[in-house]
Amino acid sequence: MFRMVNFRLSLASMVQGGVTLSPLVSAFAWSVEMPDRIVQVGSVSCPATGLPITFTPAFQITPSLAVTILNAQAGDVITFPTAIGPSGGAIEIMNGGAGVVRDISYIAHGY
Repeated sequence: MFRMVNFRLSLASMVQGGVTLSPLVSAFAWSVEMPDRIVQVGSVSCPATGLPITFTPAFQITPSLAVTILNAQAGDVITFPTAIGPSGGAIEIMNGGAGVVRDISYIAHGY
């Protein structure tokens, strides 16, 4: 798993024609491209008390999460009683202010 990168610029002075030439770095840039990670969970029952979810291994950042209620009823609202973070969270379906049992699917997308 990607954790850290160390960089070093190795510069050397040189003598040319009796003159010492010293390097000067006016800019340095680098980037890292991390592959996307997608966790997709198909039809799963979400209990009235909420569904805890755990990402193993954890994402590097909080992933975006798309939740679909497969057997939705009028008034259903998706809530997150435990905020979604890199290692997981909880999903709950509420209707009329109370938790209800529904089947859901979800996709987490991040890196």
